[in-house]
Amino acid sequence: MSLEQLRLLRELQIEKESLEKENSSLKEKQLELQAKNKSLQKELNRVKSSWSYRIGKTITFAPGKVLGGIYWWKGHNHSAQSLESEPAVDPYAFIRVKNESITLKASLNSILPVINKGVIAYNDCTDGSDLFIQDFCKQNPGFIPFHYPYHVVEQNHPDYIAEKVPYQNTLAAYYNAALSFIPKNSWLIKIDCDQIYFPDILKKSFSLPKKTSEVVSYSRLDLIRYHNSVKVIEYKRPGDHWLIYNNNLEFIHDYGYTKKGNHLHAWELLIKPKDYKVLYRPECSSLHFPLEKNYRSIPLEEDRLLSLEQFRIIADPEEISPGILEDSVINRIISSFEYPKDDTTHCSVF
Repeated sequence: MSLEQLRLLRELQIEKESLEKENSSLKEKQLELQAKNKSLQKELNRVKSSWSYRIGKTITFAPGKVLGGIYWWKGHNHSAQSLESEPAVDPYAFIRVKNESITLKASLNSILPVINKGVIAYNDCTDGSDLFIQDFCKQNPGFIPFHYPYHVVEQNHPDYIAEKVPYQNTLAAYYNAALSFIPKNSWLIKIDCDQIYFPDILKKSFSLPKKTSEVVSYSRLDLIRYHNSVKVIEYKRPGDHWLIYNNNLEFIHDYGYTKKGNHLHAWELLIKPKDYKVLYRPECSSLHFPLEKNYRSIPLEEDRLLSLEQFRIIADPEEISPGILEDSVINRIISSFEYPKDDTTHCSVF
């Protein structure tokens, strides 16, 4: 073999080694991409097993699997139909009120078919809510009225960050005072009086927990009366509405800045036993009207509000019963609100 042939052979060997090395690198990248693809597919399948949609600025995910309208995180074999024959807990209502006279009566009446006891705490009321609560409790003696004697500082007040707010003026102190009226070792459910509840749906959720360590977390649909119509702000699983067993529950005070917008915010944190787990997320059982409180404001992007018709198209009927989205149902609810006679700030019923 000549020297020229040996040189060419060597160059071919070097090129072959280079190609093999490159091929090996490509195989490694291919395996890496396959692993990433497998991970992404797994995440996609997880999301597909739930559902999501965008309303306003919020994307809401309902984790878990659905069967008969009942969501869960573990293998609890309950359907909505089977719950009707299962034993149910009998919770106390845990209610706090501040100037909610517009929706107060409608809200309390909506829970009466399934909840007949609880505490209704109120503070800083100037619109007659306190008088209504006192009269309501006389007519429904299972409910206890409680006037919290301290002013509760607004959640976004700068005194929180300066640590100038005495404990008795915090939401946590207010909540703990109200909680003291709920018997120990009993079930309670957090109720807000700017929400209207559907008792038949709510009642099913009372059959979900089988142990005192199991917690039910509720969703809500936020609505606003807007230019002689009703719009959807968002569908929300807030995590602060729950059915829970009162075993050494306690609220603590906390504050900080929100991740979005960097706004100062103070809040109450519920401290519960370590073995407590949120296992159940039942179908939506309430409609929330947050802006019927005159002192509350929420920044809204008008072009991202959905009409009821638009929302009905995307809403999962397993998660939200079509019956509660009918115009006649929502019209009847709004007609039951009690607006001041001289109040011209609210639109008429659509």
